Amino acid sequence: MKNVRDFSIRTKLSLMIILTSVITMLIACFILTISDRSQSRERLAKDLNNLADIIVANSTSAVSFDDEKAAREALTSLGAYEQISGALILKSDGKPFASYGRKQAEQLPATLATQGSGCHFQDDWVDCVQEMRVDGKLIGTLVIRSDLRLLAERLRWFMTISALIVLLTSILAVIIGEYLQRMISRPIGEISRIAEAVAVGDILQDIRLTQADEIGKLAESFRKIISYMKHLASASERIAANDLTVRIEPKSERDLLGNSFRTMLANLNSMIRQLAENANQLVEVASQIASSSEEMSKGAKEQADQINQVSSAVEEMTAVIQESSQNASAAAQVASGSCDTATSGGQVVSDTIHGMQRIAQVVRDSSESIAQLAKSADQIGEISSVIDDIADQTNLLALNAAIEAARA
Repeated sequence: MKNVRDFSIRTKLSLMIILTSVITMLIACFILTISDRSQSRERLAKDLNNLADIIVANSTSAVSFDDEKAAREALTSLGAYEQISGALILKSDGKPFASYGRKQAEQLPATLATQGSGCHFQDDWVDCVQEMRVDGKLIGTLVIRSDLRLLAERLRWFMTISALIVLLTSILAVIIGEYLQRMISRPIGEISRIAEAVAVGDILQDIRLTQADEIGKLAESFRKIISYMKHLASASERIAANDLTVRIEPKSERDLLGNSFRTMLANLNSMIRQLAENANQLVEVASQIASSSEEMSKGAKEQADQINQVSSAVEEMTAVIQESSQNASAAAQVASGSCDTATSGGQVVSDTIHGMQRIAQVVRDSSESIAQLAKSADQIGEISSVIDDIADQTNLLALNAAIEAARA
């Protein structure tokens, strides 16, 4: 069975209104029934007392003169009242004097006179006891018994009317409760729906409740929450777009979300500043590396140019060697035919060698002079130049000698 606490607010409100109305009407009807029963008994007692007064007035003389017939006739007049089931007149000594009863079984006992004056209610009847006095002297007692049929019928009638009132009240309570619970449950249901949407991240909600009661205050609180969440979402979007100029102001010192958001933003700004400083340092290092790379590139380019020049020179040397090889082949052919000529030119070469030896002696003499002049630092350059010139001339002479020998 479903627990009452798990019922919807709409059902709870309807049950509350209906039960409250029904219980209130039942209590009211119960109180009215008890009040009416008490008042009916009072009225019945009053009517019986009035009737007893009339009977006492009509039968006092008969009792005084022991006229039993007249007394019985006085009691017989009670037959006009359906609720009167019997009556009894007792003498002062307690003996029955005259009686009246609709049935024999309803004859009243003489002991009723001992109950005292007044009305005495039982479960199914009421006894009215009235003393009969003449000049203050007790001459007899009148007892009238009335059933409670009229009270029971009135009670049944009253309970039927109460049941109808409760039924009509319940129907009216259902109708009014349905209207009232809509006034309460519909706004609460709307707020509940929005709360569920916000719980899953959908903050694009619009609360249009403008009541001035507690529900209106609740709706206003939800509006503030949604507005605050939209502000934080907008700030998050700006941060995601690299805009760190966002400012978040917490609602209070206990605003955990706002304080955490502000702390996160401050940490992001600090981290970005540190990253910027590191990036600047990296840029400087990269510039230095770029400069070094540029210098290395220039050096590599110069080396490449030199390699190209060397390669060109090698190619030229290769071409010269090939040409020299061809010339050497031709020269070999010529040499075989010029052997005799070379032999005759050997003397010339020998003479040339002797001349070169004399030149070498001159060079050695010059070297000794240069060694002596080495003490003078100012003349070293000139001496070196002279030696270079002499060496060049010697080389030229040797070269010319070789050429002359080859021609010979």
